[in-house]
Amino acid sequence: PDILSFCEAMESPDKDKWVEAAEKEIAEIKSFDTWEEVPFEAVTTRLVPGVWVFRRKRDPLGNIIKCKARFCVAGNHLPDEGQETCAPVAAWSTVRLFLALSLKLGWHTISLDASNAFLHPPIEKGHEVFVQMPKGFQSGEGNGFGLRLKKSLYRLDSAPKLWTQFLFDHLKSEGFQQSKHNPCLFFKKGIMLATYVDDIALAVEHKQ
Repeated sequence: PDILSFCEAMESPDKDKWVEAAEKEIAEIKSFDTWEEVPFEAVTTRLVPGVWVFRRKRDPLGNIIKCKARFCVAGNHLPDEGQETCAPVAAWSTVRLFLALSLKLGWHTISLDASNAFLHPPIEKGHEVFVQMPKGFQSGEGNGFGLRLKKSLYRLDSAPKLWTQFLFDHLKSEGFQQSKHNPCLFFKKGIMLATYVDDIALAVEHKQ
């Protein structure tokens, strides 16, 4: 199977590759200052389980090109606090408009994927989330009980909304104007872009 649990990955012939992928994932998460280890007495809400997802990535011919590990929040265990979690996405009519305008204007187009998108935005104040330590990884200090999230993490209910707001605020700070008809369409002189969560379509004016 291309999707494995933690136990399946650790018992497979490719264990070394999965361990390497998991170590890389933890290093990337820590590079964003995503969490801090806390003792038992500092956990003030439910301690949410963390889940490892291991996936084999393949090329169009079916050959394995990468072993990917992702550490996620078990979102189905999060308490319902009535927090807004919905995030806007570009409607297909907006995508068609984006492509039609790009073609009409003769602009260059490219698709982008925001790397580690959900690790960028900070957790909203008043909504603390505590997560269990990643299976297979001990506390760096030896006395950590859980993790208090400082920033968003994969499968967190509010992650798409937090990322979208983070992205929109950044675009506006860079001088982009947001469409009044679809919040996922932005304009700036010689540049147009449409967003769909962490996927971005970019069109740029072609200059001779």
